[in-house]
Order: sequence, then C-alpha cells, then structure tokens
Amino acid sequence: MTSIQKKKFILWFRDRVTTLSKENNSSVSKHLLALAHGPNRAVTSVNGYIINGSMFRTVKSERGRETQNNGVVAKGESGVENLEYYGVLQEIIEAQYIGANHVTLFKCDW
Repeated sequence: MTSIQKKKFILWFRDRVTTLSKENNSSVSKHLLALAHGPNRAVTSVNGYIINGSMFRTVKSERGRETQNNGVVAKGESGVENLEYYGVLQEIIEAQYIGANHVTLFKCDW
C-alpha cells in the first residue's frame, strides 16, 4: 500500500464514519467515531504498564534491577505454520483519543 493510498483511506474512513454518525447509524459506536478521528497529537511515554495482572517495563527502566519484565512474545502464522516472535520492550507509548479512549503501543526489538 502506497503512502497516497494510506492517506486517502484515512480521510475516507474519517469522512464515512462521521457521515454515518450524523445519520444516527446504529453501526457507529463512540469507539469507532473516536478511532476515525485519530489520536491527539500529544502522546504519553511511560516506563511500565500493567495489563491483565502482568507488569511490563522498558529495558531502560530495568537497568540495575534484579527482576526483569521487558520480554515480550507475539504469536503469528505463516501459511500453515504457527510462529512465536520474541523481543524486548524498548518503549511504551499511550495515544489518547476523544472520549477518554486510548491505545497503548509497545515498541520492541525483535
């Protein structure tokens, strides 16, 4: 997908969801509308993150600590084969959206 295609899709998606929302289309949730309008320009960078009872920390924040929680695994598929990719967590970024919605991104070295 070229950068022009990506840019056009983003604009099309935002306009389409906004139009459907104004028409009170029941398929447009508050979360979809927030996603369509994109994140705020400012993001938050954090050293650690807890989700589902698991604590993750960046490599930098764990220097000098006895315990390490910077390892990550992502499961994937390649044709008929299941794969596991292992990496270390370099950065944790939280993107804020309208309506107190957010997405947390893990930047990893694989």
